Amino acid sequence: MADPIGRVVADLRTALSVDGGTWPVAVRGGRRFDGDATHPGDAPPLVVVRSNSRTRMARVAAATWRLIVISYETDPRLAMLLDGRVSDALHAFGPRHTSGGVAIYRSAEEVGGQAGEDPDTGWSNVTSIYTVHGSTVIW
Repeated sequence: MADPIGRVVADLRTALSVDGGTWPVAVRGGRRFDGDATHPGDAPPLVVVRSNSRTRMARVAAATWRLIVISYETDPRLAMLLDGRVSDALHAFGPRHTSGGVAIYRSAEEVGGQAGEDPDTGWSNVTSIYTVHGSTVIW
């Protein structure tokens, strides 16, 4: 079955590196850390994309995924700005197809801008939930 997370991560990496942002943003799929909070590649700004749920429509080889996107920064204002850049990036993309064959037809923000603080690191973060519609087969 196809999984859209890799494509969404690639889209965000591209968009957040060329959209006129003034700072580099690391984008990861699935987990915040590859070790502990001091892992060198996991300092803010950081965006983590992970799957929350999936609803399959087997007869048409399609599915709807709910993705949780968490934007980490050093203070609440910067975290909210980063979340806005993520939202802009995901709304800017229409239907797209990867070289690996994953088709995404539409992505939309379902819940946006929930501010918080990571209990382990103290980093500010903003959580948004996106709905992604795509194919469940690789073309």
